[in-house]
Formats: sequence, C-alpha cells, structure tokens
Amino acid sequence: MVTAHFQDFASASSARIRATIASGRTPVLQFRDMPTPAEIERANGFCREFGAEVQLRFFAFGWRAFDTALLRDLPDVANLSIDTTARLPILRRSSRCRS
Repeated sequence: MVTAHFQDFASASSARIRATIASGRTPVLQFRDMPTPAEIERANGFCREFGAEVQLRFFAFGWRAFDTALLRDLPDVANLSIDTTARLPILRRSSRCRS
C-alpha cells in the first residue's frame, strides 16, 4: 500500500482525498493529539464518504493512553491504525459499525 499522510488534518478535504485515491495512494488522516469533537465528526464523514480507501491513524499521542471510547463516535471507520506502546483493551466490532 502506497500512502499519502495528511500531517495536518485541517488540510484534508474531500477533493484532496479523492485526488490522492485517484493517484493510487491511500490517504492517511493522522491525529497526533486527542481530536476535538468537531474533528472526530469530520473524520467520520470522510470515512463514510470514502470507506476503506481512507485510513485514520492515531499515533504519538499527547495523552498517556489511547482512549478507545472515542471510537464510538467513528462508526464509519473501515481502515484504522492505532500506533501506541500502551496496552490497549481488546477491540471488538461495534454493533454500530457497518460490515
């Protein structure tokens, strides 16, 4: 998989994501810190629009442990990367997630 990382989530747009996919790369929307509720809503909208063709990546958090509760607000995410050295609980598919 050839990726194109959006280092600044604010720079992401449907047009830029679509162009990245058209170029044969997977757009990776990255969060280094805890996203705001508005960012989560916007990210989920991109996931709804592009499905597994867009990846959400959480890494190098400004918080100590990844709070998996935020995934409840991302029911449309189909391509998820969580890079952490902290221990994560077992993640199961939410009943709100689509197959």
